[in-house]
Amino acid sequence: MSTRHSAVSWASAYLQHTPQGDQAIIYLEGNDLQSAFRYLRTAQGPFAVWVRQQVKDFFGVDLTQTELGSLSQLVIVGPSVEEDEANYDAQKLMERLGMISP
Repeated sequence: MSTRHSAVSWASAYLQHTPQGDQAIIYLEGNDLQSAFRYLRTAQGPFAVWVRQQVKDFFGVDLTQTELGSLSQLVIVGPSVEEDEANYDAQKLMERLGMISP
């Protein structure tokens, strides 16, 4: 799946080990991920076919039979590490100056 066809600008996959078992975490960025999944579901090029087979083998998900909305649910969006650290530093400074209580 090339970014030219799929509208995906970044893709990462992680294997997360948890007490409940292993979980796959797949992160995608792009301008139009719905189009990317539609392309991936139907494209017949060798790479798209290979990706679909890998997803099926690793995760048991047949992308050609899966509704796009059922793949994930966004549960939280937070600040970047840099933003979070800046907020923390600002809060500590305001506490030191007596502007807010700890």
